[in-house]
Amino acid sequence: MSDLYISIALTAIFSILVLYVLARLLYHPLRWFFRLLVHVAGGLIILVVFNFLASFWGISIGINLVTGLLVGVMGVPGLVLLVCLQLIL
Repeated sequence: MSDLYISIALTAIFSILVLYVLARLLYHPLRWFFRLLVHVAGGLIILVVFNFLASFWGISIGINLVTGLLVGVMGVPGLVLLVCLQLIL
């Protein structure tokens, strides 16, 4: 019966070790992904506000993941780039 307890204890220790290693490996990619997600959400909010305000002048930018990513990562220069592309095309 004591062999069973030893194997259970070793399994628990090994499982905790594996979970720790996986958490350490996935921490930075997940942190990067959530930071990017926050930037995209911010970019989409900026685009919604811009579309509301620019609708008085007849300017409209499509709201999708790519434009949200562009505005979220680049900020105001990304918004200016999208407005210039909209006016050119």
